[in-house]
Amino acid sequence: MNPEVDTGPTKAVWTVADVFKLLQYLIDQKPRAGDGGSYPMAIYNEAAVECNKIRSQGANKTGAMCKNKWSTGLRPIWKICREIDTRSGLGGFDTEKGAHITAESEHVWADFVKSNPSVAPYKHKGWVYWDKMAELLGSPPPRGHRVFRASQMIDTRAISPTWDIENENNDLPGDSQVRGHTTSFVAHI
Repeated sequence: MNPEVDTGPTKAVWTVADVFKLLQYLIDQKPRAGDGGSYPMAIYNEAAVECNKIRSQGANKTGAMCKNKWSTGLRPIWKICREIDTRSGLGGFDTEKGAHITAESEHVWADFVKSNPSVAPYKHKGWVYWDKMAELLGSPPPRGHRVFRASQMIDTRAISPTWDIENENNDLPGDSQVRGHTTSFVAHI
């Protein structure tokens, strides 16, 4: 290779503007995402074209670079920050302050860091991409045994109310007055 020939930069540089461009593109393409929010390679290739339009440093980005930035750079940090945000006893997480640790929650934080050392850098340091990532990935799903799950609902067709809300003369067993209308319920169990 001739040392006098400048082939340009060989490594991509991700500026804050580049990352915001990538995130906005992924947000815009969210309807095209697959199961679990995964994007096909074509979207990363398109995202690279968009990011390269504003590139100010480093080599042109490729689809593989965009996918790598998303999967190994942004999503893992999102998961860490989300753990802080959803941790009971802490005051949440934001782009500027990071974890909202107070004197009252310091002991909760100390215990949390012992079991999750990856959260430690975010005690007083926010993450500039937090809001965009929240827009893209949303809030974490509720957890616990008292969480409503539609799949566990009873099929109401099996327990159907039988009444004529317009007819005040329903005379089936179990009649009761509800807001001035007579209603009858017959359970088929």
